[in-house]
Amino acid sequence: MANVRISGDTSGYVELQAPAVAGTTTLTLPTTSTEIPVISTGTFTPAFANGSFTTSVAAGNYYKIGDLVWVCYRFVWSASSGSGDLDITGFPFTTKNESDTYSTVTVTYMQGWELGATDAPPFFYYAPNGSTLLSRYAVDNGTPVKPDVSDLSGGSGQLILTGVVYVE
Repeated sequence: MANVRISGDTSGYVELQAPAVAGTTTLTLPTTSTEIPVISTGTFTPAFANGSFTTSVAAGNYYKIGDLVWVCYRFVWSASSGSGDLDITGFPFTTKNESDTYSTVTVTYMQGWELGATDAPPFFYYAPNGSTLLSRYAVDNGTPVKPDVSDLSGGSGQLILTGVVYVE
């Protein structure tokens, strides 16, 4: 079993040391609580904001450090219908509401999509400032467009998204 040493000094920092394979690993944290980032992990249930989906998986996981959230969404569906923007609801935090602050979540896997002119890669999900919604965008000849639920094949499909979002 490894020994952990906790020490402090007059500089206002606490130092944690634990032996590692090739020496000592040190993590230095400030002693004032306002400087220590809050770290949390969790799960949530995302949903498509429009259309009708028969889902077998609608899952989200996050890892939050301070005001940055690494997030992963996964959807698996057996049928889809309807129309409307392919936005996603259910993000458990509100995005940072500041000008020049942008967060995007990247499509890392997709299946069951009809890739038409308004759905051609590159496309991504954008987290608008001050929102808990992800809005889907594509780029068509350099112009951003918002694909629709009707761009899906209507049958089964999958979608996996990952990214880092700046939050309040």
